[in-house]
Amino acid sequence: GTVVLSSLQTACARRLIESGQLRSSGDPDWWKGREATMLAVGVVADFALDAEQAAAAEHKQPAFVTNEFLQSVLTRELSETNNTSAGNNSFLTGRALWVAAKLAPGALPSAALAVLAASVKALAPNAEAPLRVGACRALAQYIPVAPKTSLAPLLGAIYQGLGGLLESHEQTRAAAEAAQNASTAPQTAGFDSDDDDSLHLVLEAMLVV
Repeated sequence: GTVVLSSLQTACARRLIESGQLRSSGDPDWWKGREATMLAVGVVADFALDAEQAAAAEHKQPAFVTNEFLQSVLTRELSETNNTSAGNNSFLTGRALWVAAKLAPGALPSAALAVLAASVKALAPNAEAPLRVGACRALAQYIPVAPKTSLAPLLGAIYQGLGGLLESHEQTRAAAEAAQNASTAPQTAGFDSDDDDSLHLVLEAMLVV
C-alpha cells in the first residue's frame, strides 16, 4: 500500500510538471494529464486518507499527503485569484470539485471554505453541467465540516444556487416529457436515470445546508 501511494505521489508531481510544460507550448490537450491525475487520486482517496490517518497514529510521514494535493487543486483549478487557471475548461474544473469532495474527510477548515466558495461560483445559472454536478458533490461533503461562523455568509448564495438548479431540473424534465410524448424517437431513452442522478445530488446538497 505504501509503495502504491508513494508511486502516486511521484506520478502526480511529474504529471503536474508535464501539463504545465504542454500548456506553455500551446498544446490544446495540456489539461488531460492533470484531469487524469485528479481522477486517479479520487479513485484511491479513501485508501489514501486511511493510510494517512494510520501514519499519523504512528507518528510517521504518510506516503501520500492528501492536503498537499488538495491545496494544489485549490491553487491551480479552484483559486479565486486564478479562476482562469483551468483554461476555462469546465470539465477540468468539475473534476477538481469532484476530487476535492473525495478528499473532504481530511481537509483543513481553510480548504473547506475555499472549496465552498468555488462551489458557489460553479452554481451560476449559466454554468455548464460538469461544474454544477461537481459543485453539488463538494457542497454535500464540505458544508458539514466547514466552520459554522465562516459558513454563514455563504448560505444565501448556496441556497440561491441550489434552488436555481432545482427549478432548472423541473423545467428540463417537463420539456423532456413533452418531447417524449410527441415522439417515439429513442433519443429521450435514458433521460430519467441521468436526470434523477443530478436531482439526487442537488437534494443531497440541500439537505446538509
